[in-house]
Amino acid sequence: MSTAESKISPPASLYKYLAPERITDVLETATFKFTRMANTNDIFEVRKTFERIAGPRFKELMLTKYSQIISKKNIEDRFLEKLEHILFNPGHIQQP
Repeated sequence: MSTAESKISPPASLYKYLAPERITDVLETATFKFTRMANTNDIFEVRKTFERIAGPRFKELMLTKYSQIISKKNIEDRFLEKLEHILFNPGHIQQP
């Protein structure tokens, strides 16, 4: 066992949210599944796990890519494109 693995201990409690119709199945089989980290919809649900598995190179890559996408210039450019489309293509706007 590596040093990193020996430092991680299991939680004292574990909570699993599931639909009511699944309760009997879980109790009878004593098994349940976990959602893959990529399929979760709550950033706080996976933050600690992500920070453990994402190394510095991956974090730097993500920061670089997102800073390009979310830059002030990129947002302004996209806004102007949309505005131009609305102003010069008024027929696409649906009336209530």
